[in-house]
Amino acid sequence: MTSRRITWLVAFASLLGGRAFAQDPKFQYGKQEDVKEVEWKAQAKAGLVLTTGNSQTATVTAGTSLSRKEKENKFSFDAGLAYAKSSIFVVNDINMNGTIDNRMELQRLDSTTANQWFAKARYDRFFTEHNSAYVSANFAGDEVAGKDLDAGGQIGYSRQLYKDDKHESLAELGYDLMYEKLSASPDAVIIHSVRIFLGHTSKLTSATAVFANFEVLFNLNTEDKAFRQVGMDMKALGVDAFDDTRINAKAGITTTLWKNVSFAFSYALKYDHAPAPLPPPKGAMFAPDFTPFAETLDTITEAALVVNFF
Repeated sequence: MTSRRITWLVAFASLLGGRAFAQDPKFQYGKQEDVKEVEWKAQAKAGLVLTTGNSQTATVTAGTSLSRKEKENKFSFDAGLAYAKSSIFVVNDINMNGTIDNRMELQRLDSTTANQWFAKARYDRFFTEHNSAYVSANFAGDEVAGKDLDAGGQIGYSRQLYKDDKHESLAELGYDLMYEKLSASPDAVIIHSVRIFLGHTSKLTSATAVFANFEVLFNLNTEDKAFRQVGMDMKALGVDAFDDTRINAKAGITTTLWKNVSFAFSYALKYDHAPAPLPPPKGAMFAPDFTPFAETLDTITEAALVVNFF
């Protein structure tokens, strides 16, 4: 009887010890977890601000993310937009007396201060536990920055550098093709680039995670139909190879508030070494020797509530 009790105690202790060991953090080099079933993820976020009366503005932001993963295959789709319009007072000295002396000389002007959107679809094929190939299609527009359409695709190699229960690091090397239609130019620009990407995510707690990623694109070809800025607000035709470097970086934090509702805060920057020339405002035209260009750096600070559907 005593030996039987000892046997049961040893077996019970072994089970407890096995469970404790299985829950210890595992530091594995680039190990990809096996996916036995189809894994879906979907989320959406949106924001709206409207003011009337003395202050007349309208701001809309929206975004969505969808992914499907099954064994060695993963498909993902991301899209977003940001639109802002305001109506401001401008002076129109109708009687030319140098002062504003009636209501007719104080008019409102509608101005679009943000109008950008993007959509991206991507397919990943995993060959080993930490190696995969990817291909993607991208579409975007930024009216205020002088870009009616950016359309293209990417293809390359992705390497999972490190992964454990709380951290994951990723590096990618590939090729980027971009078709760029500018607002101030009748000719489209084709850009061939080398793409380098680095990304990292960390899980701080069971509810909170942080991330940071960095992408750089080096143009390989001479852009014969693109304009470059010379002197003070003047343009010249042609952008040399490696003179149209573009950088996209983003960092943020996400924390779960309640069940499938999360709060997300992020800061993103976009740098374009050869920005687009700006189109003239509606109803006006620039002098032949004057061409203003868009800023080389754009930043986006975003705080949003995120709803996760799966």
